Amino acid sequence: MCLGLRCSEILGLKWSDVDWETLTLMVQRAVVAGRLDTVKTKYSHTRVPLDPSLAESLLSWKVKSSFADDNDWVFASPYQAGEMPYRAWGIQQRRIRSAAKRAGLDAGIGWHTFRHTYRSLLRERR
Repeated sequence: MCLGLRCSEILGLKWSDVDWETLTLMVQRAVVAGRLDTVKTKYSHTRVPLDPSLAESLLSWKVKSSFADDNDWVFASPYQAGEMPYRAWGIQQRRIRSAAKRAGLDAGIGWHTFRHTYRSLLRERR
């Protein structure tokens, strides 16, 4: 939600895409249905600013991760020995929707909800 990226672009991130010095990340690829792909549009292939608190969370995740080399996926799946990232559907069903339910939110919340929320928040800041 803090980036406004598509879930396929989030899952396509590798540690080498993060520039810790400039607090940016480069969106270069997507993972769709467990397959490596290109990003959806030419505008998707871009450098995105990272909020310092998000960068701190990412760095904390990197320290904890068994897959922290530059060429590793940021969200590498241990079920696939880090060769591919987690699957979007599994994260949505097991994590996002269950967290939404615990928070008393609509069970229909998903990846696209975050993208729309981010866009709405940006629009309010103008």
